[in-house]
Amino acid sequence: MVERITVFQTSDGKRFDDPREAENYEYIYQRCQEIMGKLRPATDFNEWQAVRQNIYAVKSAFLDLMELCCVVLYKHKRVFIGVANGKYHRSHAEHILSDFSKDYPCLQKTFYRFECISLTSGIEYNQPYYATHEDEWQHPVCEMSEEEEKEYAKRYPYRLPIPETGDHKENEEITD
Repeated sequence: MVERITVFQTSDGKRFDDPREAENYEYIYQRCQEIMGKLRPATDFNEWQAVRQNIYAVKSAFLDLMELCCVVLYKHKRVFIGVANGKYHRSHAEHILSDFSKDYPCLQKTFYRFECISLTSGIEYNQPYYATHEDEWQHPVCEMSEEEEKEYAKRYPYRLPIPETGDHKENEEITD
């Protein structure tokens, strides 16, 4: 017997049987795109060139990502808040996101880009190693122009970290 099935595909090609799951994932994917939109376009990572990002735009976008992770993976909210506030190393968030990379590849991909950015200098490298070993980088850095720097400073002023308290208790289910 042949049976007709309907599959729902999101913007990044992920497929779902349930339209609500597809819409939920699409929202997460679009939020990831908005977060990445705060940063200058990345260089072609096949080349040995780094890009200087506005540090405030980087930190603002990183906090947005951690907030999104708090909502999507709410059972791990405490870890994401700790990473956002500098209490925990980024590897704690990376470990959780890698566990959910099949379900939320857009979160993993967005987080990986932040792994390539030094949160102290704002330089985006072609791989995470150089974000923590900046003194070993031997190639050019594409700097921001003064006008670009001013524009980013206006758009993304310094923002405070995520507050420690939230709307729901840890491990509490969020329902519609």
